[in-house]
Amino acid sequence: MINAQQVEAILRGRYPDLEDVSPGVFRGVDRFGAREYAIRYFDLNDRLATTAASLKRYQEEVLSPMYFSTQVATDLRWSHYLYFVTSDEEAARGEFGRLKAIVEADREYARKQVVREGDVPTLLGKGSPAAPAGALPADLATTWSQTLEQHGLGFILDDEISVPDAVRRIVAGSKDKAARPVSPMALLPAEKAAAGHFLKRLTIKGFRPQPEQKDHPLGRVNLIVGSNGVGKTSLLEAIEFAYCGRNRRSSVLLDPTAVTLELGGTAEKLCSTADAARLRARHSNWYAKTELKKVSIQDSFGKFNFLDTDAAVNLSVSASSDQIGADVTRLVLGAAAEHLADRLRRVMEQVRDELKGLRRESETCQQLKAAASARVDTIKNAPKLSDSLFLELLAAVKRLGWLQPPEDKGGIAALREMLQEAVSATELLRHSSVDVLHSDPQSALQLLANLNEEASKASALDARAKAARLEQSKAQRATQTAADRIAAVEALLPYGRTDFAQLAKQVRERQDSFRTRAAKLAPVASDRCANVAEHLLDQSVEVALSSVRARAQELQRQATAARASLQRLERTQSSLTVLMQRLRATAQDILQRVPNPDHCPICHTEFESGQLLIRMMSEVDSNTSSQAALLQTEIARAEEELVVVHSAQSALDPIRAFLGDGTRSTVVREALAQIDQEKALLDRERASLETVQRQIQQLQADGLSAEDLSNRLLAAGLAELPSLDDLHLAQAEHKKALSISQEASRNALQESADIERECEDLAERLSIELPDGADALAKAAQKQVSNVEAALSARQALASMMAIGANMTANELAVDLSMTQQLVARVATAIAQEGSNDAALEKESKAVAEHVDKITVCATKITRLVDAEGVLISLTQQSSGGELTNQILAENAQEIARTFASIHMPNEFELKVDGGALAIVRRKSGGKVELDQMSTGQRAAFALSLFLAMNGRLRSGPPVLLFDDPVAHVDDINVLSFLDHLRHLAINGSRQIFFATADTKLAGLFRHKFRFLGEEFKELPLSRT
Repeated sequence: MINAQQVEAILRGRYPDLEDVSPGVFRGVDRFGAREYAIRYFDLNDRLATTAASLKRYQEEVLSPMYFSTQVATDLRWSHYLYFVTSDEEAARGEFGRLKAIVEADREYARKQVVREGDVPTLLGKGSPAAPAGALPADLATTWSQTLEQHGLGFILDDEISVPDAVRRIVAGSKDKAARPVSPMALLPAEKAAAGHFLKRLTIKGFRPQPEQKDHPLGRVNLIVGSNGVGKTSLLEAIEFAYCGRNRRSSVLLDPTAVTLELGGTAEKLCSTADAARLRARHSNWYAKTELKKVSIQDSFGKFNFLDTDAAVNLSVSASSDQIGADVTRLVLGAAAEHLADRLRRVMEQVRDELKGLRRESETCQQLKAAASARVDTIKNAPKLSDSLFLELLAAVKRLGWLQPPEDKGGIAALREMLQEAVSATELLRHSSVDVLHSDPQSALQLLANLNEEASKASALDARAKAARLEQSKAQRATQTAADRIAAVEALLPYGRTDFAQLAKQVRERQDSFRTRAAKLAPVASDRCANVAEHLLDQSVEVALSSVRARAQELQRQATAARASLQRLERTQSSLTVLMQRLRATAQDILQRVPNPDHCPICHTEFESGQLLIRMMSEVDSNTSSQAALLQTEIARAEEELVVVHSAQSALDPIRAFLGDGTRSTVVREALAQIDQEKALLDRERASLETVQRQIQQLQADGLSAEDLSNRLLAAGLAELPSLDDLHLAQAEHKKALSISQEASRNALQESADIERECEDLAERLSIELPDGADALAKAAQKQVSNVEAALSARQALASMMAIGANMTANELAVDLSMTQQLVARVATAIAQEGSNDAALEKESKAVAEHVDKITVCATKITRLVDAEGVLISLTQQSSGGELTNQILAENAQEIARTFASIHMPNEFELKVDGGALAIVRRKSGGKVELDQMSTGQRAAFALSLFLAMNGRLRSGPPVLLFDDPVAHVDDINVLSFLDHLRHLAINGSRQIFFATADTKLAGLFRHKFRFLGEEFKELPLSRT
């Protein structure tokens, strides 16, 4: 059993006017000033099982009198509460949980809660002011900035420095601090007042198209209601814009834009501003945030107002525990934390990439240094052979009889060139047809003179041979030409005998004449000219044609006019038909309306029965068919005459084309006579042409044709066919020319034979094989002379360089020189190798030093990056591991738990601090649970608890609570609990509430909960015009 007297005493301490409703049941009323806003019932009978079985009857007896009383405001029906206080013994029974669930699930009359006796003081404490909060929650940006500044890495969070540039600064060892603006200015009076006063009026200029209402009086609690798209969120963001000069949700603003907030209890007005210095001053004083260059007051404002509902909604519906953790972090640290964490992540990724690159570079430098050091050792150990080889070379040139041996290794290049000259001279001596190496100078010169004389004879024979070949070629061409012309003349003799050319000319002339006359008669080829009317025959062609065209135009005009008249008549007749129909209808209607249908209502004449109607109908009828028939006759006549006129015109037009310019002076009759005359001449020319063509066809049958004649004249070199006598004369001349050319050809052949015999004799004297032709013999003779001259020059050059032994042959000399050249090459190679080794040694030594320097620089950079990576890892772990989030949750655990218990029903979970972190404990089992094990509604309540607890820490900033549809996924019972919590905040006076929703049911609940405030409750209904 519970200690009822003790509990009653506690209740009377809270409610001095506590009423006894029935045995063991008490009623207390919560008031705001003189206004009642909640009625609470407390059952201390500790009979939960009995009451649960008859809960409906129990409520009708205990609650209904007050619930339906006309003396109680209707809004209070949504603020009735019934608490069943139970003892620990009752709670320990097996059915307690089921009974508790049955009672608390019932929603009639009042919201119900089963509480233990020991929880009554806590229950009564709900709604009392929370304990004063300490400083603002830790800020991620500030915490990270301080940590980075301690390590000289403050510039990493500077948004104006790109991530690659920040990494370059780390590599360079820069210890720059983050660029910060000048110290914030002092707050203006209105900015100071905004941190401690509610808003009295909101005035919007520009901003966004919605809401259309721009001026709004405000109260302690403000309900903003309207359908989607009317500007509810924009109205809340207008308040945000007034405080922050910008919005977290970016959008295009109207121009100009200004938002003004009138503050209650003071004459000050806070106006929106884009001045970065003013916004930094507000940020520093309201939220204790010293910013970098980028102004971000909107992020801090959003952290303490429920405008960013995405994280709360995600927290309610997310299935992943990792995502839930991220949503909690976003709620606790604010949306800006995501940006900072993303920047830190990107910097760390680039740091790691840079580390990989530097480590690869360092490893590469180590490998290159080792390779360069090995090459240095190899070069130093290489032997030097040039000195011994040079001594061997001096001995070799001495044996060779060299006149000027080199004094040192510097003379190797000159010796190499002279040896090459000696080798070339020796080669000339070896290939000379005469051995001049050991001959005396006089004999050599005589031999050379004899060779020059024979070479001159060979050149003369070559010239004669060329002349003979030329003469023979000319004679052959002349012979061929004469034979071709003889054949051509003989081919023309048949054409000369038949006078074929004259007949072909006659055919062409008669064809041209026939075509000309036929072309002239082409316009009048048909018989249409005979259709000319008799009255036109004595008129000139031009006059007759003009009169016919004029008559045709006149007839066309008449026909066109008649057709137009007929169309008008038909339209008129159609209109008359319609009018007659209307007139008949009107007449019949009139006669049906008058008393006497035989009495005219106009002239008052009496008619016989039925005659008045017949008279009216007959006078209306009108017949236009006769006029239409006349018009149709006129059209037919004009069209018939047009046919005749067009026939005359079609006969005259060809006659005019035949006469050309003579149409004015020639009458039609004369023109017709001229046409007949021309046709007779055309027939005669056709007969003459056919006669000549038959003669030509006969000759063609014998193999003669104009094309063949043309080809043969071209072959004979003639423009036209000569007479038969001229052809015989030309034939004789060509035969004579053929005989002369044949004789010349025989003489040329004889000369060529004589030259060939003389060439054989010369080749025998020179002891050379007879070449093909005199020109080749001349070249061979001249080459022999050149070889001897070159050999003599080579012997002289060789004697200037070395002493030639009396018994030494050219072949032996060539072998000795070749061996000496090889030795010179070995000496030069040794010298070059030693010089290359010296240069390589210097180069590789420098490379070793450079690689050592690079390795040192890489090690320094790697150390800097590793240190920076360690700092970044620790900061990232704070974010991803939730260290800072847990710290903030632990600091606010008491207020979060208090708020969660207040807005969440039933109280299945309890929030505690365990090991420095906020823990969620299931009341029934005492075991810890994670957020992903809670329902969506419970998670939504947890999100609201976090936000409200965070807002409660704010003491120096604007005292407003902005809600934009905050109760998604929250059931009705918990919505009422949440509204009760907001009501407590409003009553305590620490926050001005702005609540926006499109849910009409939720808006109705909100009105019931807050209308007791009277003028301090404002409803802002938004709509579109």
